[in-house]
Amino acid sequence: MILDHNGVGIRIDTTGTNLIIRNALITGGGTGLWVSNASPVIESCTIATNTANGLDYVSGSPTIRNCIFWDNGDDLLGSLGPGMISYCDTRDGDFSGQNGCISANPRFKGVNNFRLDRSSPCANAGTNIRSWMTTAVDLAGRRRIQTGRVDLGAYEMSSSGTALVRR
Repeated sequence: MILDHNGVGIRIDTTGTNLIIRNALITGGGTGLWVSNASPVIESCTIATNTANGLDYVSGSPTIRNCIFWDNGDDLLGSLGPGMISYCDTRDGDFSGQNGCISANPRFKGVNNFRLDRSSPCANAGTNIRSWMTTAVDLAGRRRIQTGRVDLGAYEMSSSGTALVRR
């Protein structure tokens, strides 16, 4: 799922209580996600460059893990409980040092290219506790787990490349 438009990327309210959002890129809007009176599961998503907020949390009990919230007006707006978010990277430091969360530049490959660079601290920084990951693919169709641990965000860093060997 790729959402790139103005306004709210995904609005989740009582009608979306059991919604699961995985491997989504939500970028370039006003607010990426809006959650009110709902309990969605949000996993392995990249929510970036939204002018208002990455996540506007009003109420409910979302479960958010393995996501990147970067370069939004405010990455996480609202009073999320500490058990609601784990293994995420936020630019403004929300939950950094708690439940596996970090606040480090994810080192995207480029402007509007939200794949991870080889030097990204988000590589192998997620949690594999979800059974769906064993056979899942990322937003680009690559295996979700390539080198032991899942990466944060919608894209798994590619483990393929050219090796230079000097003798």
